Amino acid sequence: MERDLSISEIFQVLNKHRTAIFFFFAFFSAFSILYTFLKERTYTFSTALEIGSFPIETENGKDRRLIEPSVDVERKLRLAYIPLARNRLGLEFDGIVPNVQVSNDGTGGRLFILSSLGPFDSEQKVADIHRLVLKLLVDDNNATLQQLVAQQESKINIKQAELDYWKDASVRQASLKLLDEKYQSAKQKLSILDQEFTVKVANIDAKIRGVEADLSDIKATKAALQTSIQRLDEKEKLLKEQIDVSFDRLEQLQGERDKAVSEAAKNANAVAVLMLGSEVANLESRLWDLRNSLNVELARERTELEQRLVANNGNETKALARLAELQEERLATINQLPGERTLLQTELDRLRGEIQKGEKENELTVKKLEETVESLKSELADMVPTRALYLGVRDIEPIGPSNTSIVILGVISGLFVGVLWVIMYEAIIHPGRSK
Repeated sequence: MERDLSISEIFQVLNKHRTAIFFFFAFFSAFSILYTFLKERTYTFSTALEIGSFPIETENGKDRRLIEPSVDVERKLRLAYIPLARNRLGLEFDGIVPNVQVSNDGTGGRLFILSSLGPFDSEQKVADIHRLVLKLLVDDNNATLQQLVAQQESKINIKQAELDYWKDASVRQASLKLLDEKYQSAKQKLSILDQEFTVKVANIDAKIRGVEADLSDIKATKAALQTSIQRLDEKEKLLKEQIDVSFDRLEQLQGERDKAVSEAAKNANAVAVLMLGSEVANLESRLWDLRNSLNVELARERTELEQRLVANNGNETKALARLAELQEERLATINQLPGERTLLQTELDRLRGEIQKGEKENELTVKKLEETVESLKSELADMVPTRALYLGVRDIEPIGPSNTSIVILGVISGLFVGVLWVIMYEAIIHPGRSK
């Protein structure tokens, strides 16, 4: 009949065979410790390679491009550079050459890791073969890089020459010379137009003042003639009054003479008759002179004055017409100036705007070329050659379990084997205990 063993019975059995268990424990522990001391540990030695690259412009902005596609680099490393390096170093290392593995992220990255396995003291051999592999790759990539550098330097030289050309003040002046000449010509035309307008208006004003002066003289002459005619009218009136008085006196004297003649016949008074006759003759002569002055001299003077007045009125009419003509000419000249001046000023403003635009375009061209040169120089400086980020670096921990793990595993194995031996021993020697 089978029965279950209690824990106390198990511990009694284990305690009974503690010497055997301790033996297995000590043996496995000593073996694991001795193994850790005697076993040659293997380490991983790594070298990081960065494939050279250079900046490029894309639709999405700046990016970088590898000197050589990473797929081609990996193929060359595996099929050419690593076998060639191992072959070259085979005799130097007495035929013992560390193998080299290549790893890459597989997405076209520019970072490659060369890794080799070896004991602790193989660090120099690994570094030598990694260095030789790197040299073969760098020599190959540098040829391509030098071509890229030469092309970039050529671009820089071309743009720098173009920049020096546009920075030259004489070149900028030459580019704007024609516009500047047109601008100065338009400016001179505007100045001449203003001067001509001033002179023309001044001449017209002088003519107007001359005509106004002539008109003033004509009016003064007209007033003088009218005054003279008035004096003639007064003189005519006075002569007529004198004629009337003289005629009345003549009639009176003739009556007195006739009376004196009749009385002289009676009284023989001839003296009185002679005296009256002499006075009548004088009065008739005076009346004749007055009528002659009135009808001849005064009429001739009146005719002359009236003719002069008519001529003066004609001159006044001509002067007024000339004055109106000059005033219209002055107004037309003043009205004509704004149109011509506006056209010239518009042309002047247009040329000034083109000159400013040309100067600004020159400045923008120089600025753009400066930015281009700086960008090309920056791209040249940003060209990264193929290089090693680190060379033959040994990992801190060796490959496989650590010494502590081996010792712990030996201890656990010793205990396990010891307990297993006790169980098998008890099962063989005392088979009934488990029932």
